[in-house]
Amino acid sequence: MKIGDSGQDVKLLQTLLNVLGYKVAENGSGSLGNETTFFDKNTELALKKYQSDHTISGVTETGVVDNVSLILINSELNKIYTANDNDNNNSTTTEIPQDHPY
Repeated sequence: MKIGDSGQDVKLLQTLLNVLGYKVAENGSGSLGNETTFFDKNTELALKKYQSDHTISGVTETGVVDNVSLILINSELNKIYTANDNDNNNSTTTEIPQDHPY
């Protein structure tokens, strides 16, 4: 995914970035709970910040979603969900499929 793309994958990406603390927007379109299906400049900037903070994990700051970025985001979300599930004595986890097309 890259700037100009649209679809439900973009909305999921914006949600994931927001949940991980890389706010697409403080309020309005793109903010937590108001994610959109359009990969705009704010989405690109939030993704670049995420990528910049994770260069040691092999992610490069491109503003484009690649496999390395998806795997790392998936890993971080699994940690969050696993921690929440353990708090609730529930062992279910949520994953983004590793064979995702991006």
